[in-house]
Amino acid sequence: INFDLPFSPEDYVHRIGRTGRAGASGMALSLMTPSDERYLGEIEKLTKRKFEVKELALPRSSDPSGGVATAVSQGIRVPRNRSQYEASPHKLPGYSTDPFFFKPYVPGEIAAVPSVLETPLAGQEAVAKPSIAALRKPLKPLAALLGGKR
Repeated sequence: INFDLPFSPEDYVHRIGRTGRAGASGMALSLMTPSDERYLGEIEKLTKRKFEVKELALPRSSDPSGGVATAVSQGIRVPRNRSQYEASPHKLPGYSTDPFFFKPYVPGEIAAVPSVLETPLAGQEAVAKPSIAALRKPLKPLAALLGGKR
């Protein structure tokens, strides 16, 4: 089952080629939206085959977004950021706030290593961590890189 059509017809052919390997037969099912029809046309041109298209009507109650699309279509304002969310008197059901997701990303911030991981197990010696300089590959002399003699 493919949940979307790729932008490139060649990608589709490659993906579907995985359906039947070594002479085996198989069926590929692709889900698409009306906006994907142009991709389907390109795939049909490349494969020189006409595909059977069936429309699938899904009930609104099976909304995968958990009701947000339904809430928006009914005119309910969905909060966009933390301050709007906390100020909202009626929070949407099924949504919880985790303060972790409201913190800005700080590159290079590494959590502390638990002490359990730093102490050796019973019967084992502590292994010295190699320095970064020891892990680096030795550099070749510049003359050797430029074709000169060492």
